[in-house]
Amino acid sequence: MIKLIELLNELNLDELELRSGDLYVDDIKTYVTFLEDFKLDPDDLDVYGANFDSNILKKTVLSEDGPYQFIVPSNYTGTLYLVNSAGTDLESYVVGTVDVSVINLTGENGKPFKITGAEIHLTYVTEPWRGKGLGYKMYTMLLKAYKNVFSDSILYEGSLAIWAKKLAPLGAESGNFFGAQVGGIIVPMSAEDVGNRDIINDVGLDHLIVSVSPPQVLLDIKRKLVGLSLSDGDYGVFEPSTKIKAAQLQDIVDESASIMDVVDQADLYQVLGGYREDQYSMIVVALQDAMVVVRETDDEVEMQLI
Repeated sequence: MIKLIELLNELNLDELELRSGDLYVDDIKTYVTFLEDFKLDPDDLDVYGANFDSNILKKTVLSEDGPYQFIVPSNYTGTLYLVNSAGTDLESYVVGTVDVSVINLTGENGKPFKITGAEIHLTYVTEPWRGKGLGYKMYTMLLKAYKNVFSDSILYEGSLAIWAKKLAPLGAESGNFFGAQVGGIIVPMSAEDVGNRDIINDVGLDHLIVSVSPPQVLLDIKRKLVGLSLSDGDYGVFEPSTKIKAAQLQDIVDESASIMDVVDQADLYQVLGGYREDQYSMIVVALQDAMVVVRETDDEVEMQLI
């Protein structure tokens, strides 16, 4: 579940000095690790630092944007290096690093969501390159390489700002997707939703998600919920306390006079959404075999498969 690091709310991603247990990231360690990963002698750091020829590297370019490239060594183990291809020394060549894992998102029951992408664990921008907007560029270049990008279980405030202010609008574009996974559910979110502490703090999100090539089911649910806001309480997201299938919920809906009847009879509990003093007129429910939308009109309750 995503944990927000409250104490870092004044720091931007590019300004973050990252420490966690024995982990310590700084420029010198980044340069030394770069040389080690590309099979160059780190004892020659001063030599390479003064006069560096990137043509000696045995590398694979995963994505590029102008002079910037994401490269990995032949023994790639999860660390991507953002480099400036025009650089002539280590400081002007090595821009930063991103540690990722390629994963297929799965729900609580282990069922895959059929969306594979890069889960971001750690980002670092070297001091000479900070303040140039390269934190966001890392994400867009990762999207070029992997199509789908996920946050991991620790989300710093600076990183959250990029997700809310930059990636959410990108995911809102036609054909793209931005949202969150909560257990067995993936739902779309807006910049307002992801920045709303009443939503983010009260539940544990497994991942934030941005995709430029989402599976059809995510586009379908985005279309079903277009114009609706979690923050404004337009709908809530629910799961059943016990495993039930769509056909079983349909039977309950057919016998119910309101959404609250459905919630009570199906023993649903809310996992995401803003607080409402009155009841929702629409909810999204994640079932054992499907996701559905339940709506209440003036005279009936109806259910639609997503």
